Amino acid sequence: MADLNFLDMIEHRTIVLPCSKKMIKMRPILIKEEKILVMAASESEVLEGEEVKDMLDAICQVVSNCTVEPKGLDWLSLPYSDFTYAFAQLRKISIGETFKLLVHCKDPKCKFHAKDTPETRDFKIDEALYIKNQDKAQSNIIRVKENLGVEVFQMTLKFVKELRSGDMLKKEHQLVINTKMVQTHIKAILKGEERYENLSPEEKGAFVDSLNTDQFNKIYDWHLEQPVPEIKIKWICSECKAQNEVSEVDLINFFVG
Repeated sequence: MADLNFLDMIEHRTIVLPCSKKMIKMRPILIKEEKILVMAASESEVLEGEEVKDMLDAICQVVSNCTVEPKGLDWLSLPYSDFTYAFAQLRKISIGETFKLLVHCKDPKCKFHAKDTPETRDFKIDEALYIKNQDKAQSNIIRVKENLGVEVFQMTLKFVKELRSGDMLKKEHQLVINTKMVQTHIKAILKGEERYENLSPEEKGAFVDSLNTDQFNKIYDWHLEQPVPEIKIKWICSECKAQNEVSEVDLINFFVG
């Protein structure tokens, strides 16, 4: 039987991930990946609860399939922002730079303001996508007081998947979720000249619980100030000529929801 490796004929694109700065090569989405997304989307018309988890799992599989180099890249350990950026770029190289969107005018008197009467507009990914906080270079070592600090890393895809796999988003108070996020992404605790790593979840939890509000916020705010891909679209309403602008940092929900 002939050795027909059709994947060798597919063009690859080089992409630099904004947070980890990793250089990867991706190929476009093929029919087999489209089937994965269609099957996940058919589970529900509304992305919430388990449906969010199922769609995120499907997108993880698609992004992983389409990552040509490096082979076997562990997306789960990478920043979630890198993953969403890669998905946006994957959509661009697979479907095209232009995307259609139903938008609403901000003017309450305009006919395109009502929920059931949106306007269809075309936008370009390269014009709409940018990296928020890209120029804010910060050390990942945070001093909470003179002789005490932490070494942290950015929120990972693994954490987001775990967060959405259960009912935490629905049932838990926002402070509980924020605390979980902070303690999960502690790499080491720095006390005096000592560095403590390979800590258990219980040890990390005990450390976070011992912080006061100001100390906790120093760590939490570090996460808020990390680079994150964001979609920002601007348009002039074709009916009333009002200038409109919409921003969205959840690229998965933006392109799939």
